[in-house]
Amino acid sequence: MAADLYDAYPVARETLDQADAELGFALTPLMFNGPLASLTLTAHAQPAILAHSVALLRVLQHTFGLQTRRFGYALGHSLGEYAALVATGALDYADALRLVRARGVAMQEATGIARAQSPGGETAMRAFVVPRSPPGQTEARITAITAEVARVQAALPRGDIVEVANVNSGTQIVLAGTLDGVLAAGSALQTRGFAGRCVALPVSSPFHCTLMQPAAEAMRGHLRHVRLREPATDVLSNMTGMPYRSVDDIRDGLAAQVTGTVQWYRSMLYARDDRVHEWAVIGPSRVLFNLLRKEFPEDKVWPIATAADLLRHGEALARSSEALAL
Repeated sequence: MAADLYDAYPVARETLDQADAELGFALTPLMFNGPLASLTLTAHAQPAILAHSVALLRVLQHTFGLQTRRFGYALGHSLGEYAALVATGALDYADALRLVRARGVAMQEATGIARAQSPGGETAMRAFVVPRSPPGQTEARITAITAEVARVQAALPRGDIVEVANVNSGTQIVLAGTLDGVLAAGSALQTRGFAGRCVALPVSSPFHCTLMQPAAEAMRGHLRHVRLREPATDVLSNMTGMPYRSVDDIRDGLAAQVTGTVQWYRSMLYARDDRVHEWAVIGPSRVLFNLLRKEFPEDKVWPIATAADLLRHGEALARSSEALAL
């Protein structure tokens, strides 16, 4: 992870070395060499993903002349909101590293509490394919799915939880909670024709549900002491799918998204409705690239995850893209 960037670009090397220095432990060897079981722990994965994303962003800025001010919007998915705020000058990289490390640790601790209190002792996140709705009916379908999940939740035994964690597109939602709760809601959605195939997500915590409440409270405390600025470009909130309007709004949104539903579909539509048709997707995963390509097949979407991607797309992206997705 990011070893190719480290070797190819001095500014990426400086960015990744800064992560080691700010965090006080050797993150980059873990990123480069694993072990994977340790890297995928959310306390390690979150700062690793942020550092990788910012390294890519800085290479685009320093080597290819990317100017983030000219983007119409920046939108980050979950952890990606921190990268979006760094990209737009609202949050210093060093502060972002410390915040996402604290976020990862708090989420890992909350997961331990949740598993200890769950009747089955396990938590889960699962992505479900949603049948495409007729034009104009997608929001109504999402509302019906959310209501069905709430109905299942109300009937679960005490201690079991299931909630909609992400609305990723018009054809994909993610559920999070205890394993039994997620299985029950998934079965109900499939029986009623709201969802088809599902995929268990390889994550170490049930993000974006009330099991993360201790982590949300911890983040409110951390965020209270961090300096934030107005972003140079509109950053779309995970909670509303609309631009943040103030520094206090950002602070509240970052804490709320720990337990709240990520409204990624609304964020994409907000930018698209403002005539965005060219997207720069920056970060180690291809998930957002795939979501955008499937939702808007006629749009231009540049995936930037590796040194090879930078060489292939960097110049064109720096000239043409209209929104930044992280």
